Amino acid sequence: MEHELDKKNWNLFVSVYETTDRFQHMFYRLIDPRHPYYDADLAASYGNAIRDVYIQADKIVGKAMEYIDDNTTFMVVSDHGFHSFRKSVNINTWLVQNGYMYLHGMEDKTYTLNDLFDKGQFWVNTDWTKTKAYALGLGQIYINLQGREKQGIIAPGEDYAKLQDEIISKLKGLKDPETGETMILDVYKRDDIYHGEYIGNAPDLMIGFNEGYRVSWQTTLGGIPKDLVENNMKKWSGDHCSYDYTITSGVFLSNKKISRANPKIWDIAPTVFKTLGISNLPNLDGKPLF
Repeated sequence: MEHELDKKNWNLFVSVYETTDRFQHMFYRLIDPRHPYYDADLAASYGNAIRDVYIQADKIVGKAMEYIDDNTTFMVVSDHGFHSFRKSVNINTWLVQNGYMYLHGMEDKTYTLNDLFDKGQFWVNTDWTKTKAYALGLGQIYINLQGREKQGIIAPGEDYAKLQDEIISKLKGLKDPETGETMILDVYKRDDIYHGEYIGNAPDLMIGFNEGYRVSWQTTLGGIPKDLVENNMKKWSGDHCSYDYTITSGVFLSNKKISRANPKIWDIAPTVFKTLGISNLPNLDGKPLF
């Protein structure tokens, strides 16, 4: 499909900076005294690292603004916010503990669950003929669905929807067994957040974690450790993946007044296209901001 630009001589310049992201991933523990890997001595030396990199980023914005005139549209966009990653949550472990995932040997009363956990990655020791759901990636849960999974046991339709509701009900408000804090703020159904011709490949549930908690690295690779919750003792101490979107907003700045109070990230592409004079683009979720 061809799109015509208007007769103005438009130029588009895009610059991507990853440094703010990397600094927050690695230095967040030094600005959060509650983090299990917090080090007061290191914080005294490097606790301003995140602040300082934002100061440098702000200087870049200021320099760019020196070249802006009335015909220039200028936007600063971040695709997410950040949180302290204090504890990791093993979702496959939770699924086993709550009867949604079945491990080989569970029927043998001579074994305890601890004997059967932690056998490796990619759901080692999982009995798929009895497993209803499994976790993969950064907060995604998949139903072991008939017709999609090789050994699917959950029928599409009513059984599928009922299982979604049941898992959501149990996961929402899940408490930290040590502190009693809420670890999961919400869980979202596939059909409520995705659409399009490839929706069948999307996760059936998406978990939104609370501040301080993130899906474990083991979960991303199909691991099933013994413990449900573990302290994060890694330098990778800040994150945005799997946190609930309602508490993980990014930053948006523009030199033009926007048309509504709550811009969304999917509004950026339509805004750019409109600014460049490109119209009639199908399948865009957002709307121009000005």
